[in-house]
Amino acid sequence: MNLNMRILLPVLAAIVLLIQGACQEPSFEKQLKLDTEIIEEYIADNNLQGQWTEAGNYYVVDKAGDGTTYPQFFSTVQVVYTGTLLADGTEFDSSDGFPVPFELGRVVTGFRDGLMQFSEGGRGTIIIPSPYGYGNNGTPSIPGKSILRFDITLTDVVN
Repeated sequence: MNLNMRILLPVLAAIVLLIQGACQEPSFEKQLKLDTEIIEEYIADNNLQGQWTEAGNYYVVDKAGDGTTYPQFFSTVQVVYTGTLLADGTEFDSSDGFPVPFELGRVVTGFRDGLMQFSEGGRGTIIIPSPYGYGNNGTPSIPGKSILRFDITLTDVVN
């Protein structure tokens, strides 16, 4: 093989891989689309009346809060919550009915995004597609690609 072919073949292989990659939907987007379809079916089956966030999480406000004190990205909040798997209702975490303090910047993206839709004193549900939760890998108590449901009461916000 001459020098030109030894240079040309790897370049052509790289171009083919780039073209293939550009034609494939990214894993994140593909999973988000699949999860959104499942969530939409769940919403319809359970007659939920809520909204989608810009990011793609679904939330339902059951009780409005004060309407003025909303958490920000770096807020410290106190939340009473129960986290379950949307697929089968398995509870994976709970505050056991007591407010738990934490910094919003240290939680999964979907939980943060959802909580930011509630004002202090608000109560409701946040449904999080897996890419905004624990993704493909999951945790010891949450299987990969799990859609999460959190029933929450936002008891305190410190901005």
